[in-house]
Amino acid sequence: MQQMSLGLTAGPAQAMPPRITREAPDEFGRWLACHLGRPVTVRLTCNRSTMLSTRLRGGCLTVRLHELFCEATASDLEALAGYLAGSDRESAAALDRFIHAHGQRLPVPRRKVQACGRQHDLQVIFDELNASFFHDACAARITWGHAGRRRYRRSIQLGVYRSQERLISIHPSLDQAFVPRFYVTWIVYHEMLHDVFGIAVSGRRRSMHPPEFGALEQTYPEYQRCKDWEHANLSRLLQYAPSRRRQA
Repeated sequence: MQQMSLGLTAGPAQAMPPRITREAPDEFGRWLACHLGRPVTVRLTCNRSTMLSTRLRGGCLTVRLHELFCEATASDLEALAGYLAGSDRESAAALDRFIHAHGQRLPVPRRKVQACGRQHDLQVIFDELNASFFHDACAARITWGHAGRRRYRRSIQLGVYRSQERLISIHPSLDQAFVPRFYVTWIVYHEMLHDVFGIAVSGRRRSMHPPEFGALEQTYPEYQRCKDWEHANLSRLLQYAPSRRRQA
């Protein structure tokens, strides 16, 4: 992390913002301080989960920016300044577009996977499905996920496909003795379809289930059997509470 402490007061602001650089970022800090009319502290971070955050304390504004802002153009930086200055919707929208476009290129940490559960081995199920239905074209990884400690819930997401990581995560409520293998297999099949179909993006809208997705899903040999079992046992899945052993 690189920190620039810029105890600056307001003064004549440059017409155009200078680029942010890792070597000499203080020039942008001075411009921002003049533009906002208050002392500014700027910090460059590598925090992927938070691209931009601010904190005002003692009249000094601390601005934390991801290093991707070193690629920002003058118009992007003007949008940043406009956003920090107040309720500028156009600036906020432009800033959001910049973060969305550049954030997609950031490397995603490769998390550890745990496919072998107490009752079901997801990797074995995955490999069987991949050979039988996908001609071994599905290259995603698969793992058991985690669940909160809440005992009662209104809904439950039994499978998640994380496109940036190409990772399938299956809810641990399915790793129980009463859950049949054929049902776990169907949930894995559903998430594998996401990897094979991909996710259609139109502007900022994402389509996870195009019409052909649902049509193919319903051709799964045990589709109706799985739906019937789910209808009869959903309440038991909703009551799932993880043990300490799994959380560890």
